[in-house]
Amino acid sequence: MIKNSILFLGVLFAINSYAQNANPLKEPVYYSITDALAAKNVTQLNLRDRHYFNLPEELNNLKGLHFINLMGNNLAIWDDVLFNQTKLEVINMQGNNLKYISKKISIFKSLINLNLSDNEITGVPDEIEKLKKLKYLYLSENMLTSVPGSIGKCSDLEVLALNNNQLSYLPQDITGLKKLKTLHLGRNQFNEFDAEWIKLLSLQELNLEYNQLLNIPETIASLRELKSLIADHNKLSAVPIDISKLTNLELLSLSHNNIKSLPSQISAMTGLKTLILTGNPISEQEREVIKKALPGCNVYF
Repeated sequence: MIKNSILFLGVLFAINSYAQNANPLKEPVYYSITDALAAKNVTQLNLRDRHYFNLPEELNNLKGLHFINLMGNNLAIWDDVLFNQTKLEVINMQGNNLKYISKKISIFKSLINLNLSDNEITGVPDEIEKLKKLKYLYLSENMLTSVPGSIGKCSDLEVLALNNNQLSYLPQDITGLKKLKTLHLGRNQFNEFDAEWIKLLSLQELNLEYNQLLNIPETIASLRELKSLIADHNKLSAVPIDISKLTNLELLSLSHNNIKSLPSQISAMTGLKTLILTGNPISEQEREVIKKALPGCNVYF
């Protein structure tokens, strides 16, 4: 049965990562600058894992790129040749040595997907607000202690990944992200569930694992579209009664907390497919009560 929950998580990951990948059915993908320069109307270039410390100057001869993958290189600075690619819609620079995001990022007016995960970035410039078409922003596994309020002006943003940083709060302006569907805040330093997050009414996936949360507020019920809530490895001792109003919730993972029981109202969560409660001090009697309340749900203790 545990395979079902893994499959569910895999589907969510696939949905979120789809837009990061080149589409060979739409246009050819070139894996070397030499081949790209020999072709015409090149739009997709994959230079992953080439050990680049600097981008080749030959990139200046390619003017129509929409997609570039620079993942897994040794880039520590933003080369000027990249900013000549003003038509870019997807930039993947995951797994480099970047310590900052260039203010010139605003030049990419068509950018839809920006992946800067697994770098050493310590801050996000206010110029991020100029990316009006941005839908997917991946900043996980960096060294962020804050994000600017200007991020709230990226009004088309649907996915925001900030997991594995050093964040303890988000700006109030985050409520400007009316279309946000996925918010990953796991492995940070949050010690409270911010009331502002409740205003993100389009959220479908919220990951808060490995923080210091003491409670989940009753107002969680406002997130009516939520399908996945993960809050493993926190300091939760109770589950709010109104969580039962999340009728679209399919995955609820609360493992390794201090939860001893669940509210009886959980029987109303008929859409729940997977409930993970491993590592909590739940008695055998309470386990039976929970399983009877959720007969169509895979429950793990």
